[in-house]
Amino acid sequence: MMSRITLPILLLLFVFCGGSAPEDVYDDFVLANNARDAERLVGCLWFPAWDGLTPDEVESARRELIPTAEREFFLDEIVDHEVIQVEERSEDERLVLARQVFLDAYGNRFSDQYSFTLVRRDGAWFIYVPAE
Repeated sequence: MMSRITLPILLLLFVFCGGSAPEDVYDDFVLANNARDAERLVGCLWFPAWDGLTPDEVESARRELIPTAEREFFLDEIVDHEVIQVEERSEDERLVLARQVFLDAYGNRFSDQYSFTLVRRDGAWFIYVPAE
């Protein structure tokens, strides 16, 4: 039986990031980045240290990470993005190749391609941030 505290936290994770398709979390990440919404941005991420934690512990780790995210996690404004390819590695893991077009502080556009891994934890999809 799920505790009363755990259920709202899980619902909060679903609201902050990810839809039914795994790559929807990428759209949410872009929106959070452009809005400079650190709480929502962190809600899109998953770190290896969080594997094995309870939902309450993960939520606590997320809250602790928000001040760091406000200083260090934001990218330049992403003015356009698209998922180019999604490779299914397992039921709970996807490799995504995406293209992003950025707008720098001087108004210049530049684009690049990125690959990143999505992981599913407790039914929700997150962008996996590997340990350094």
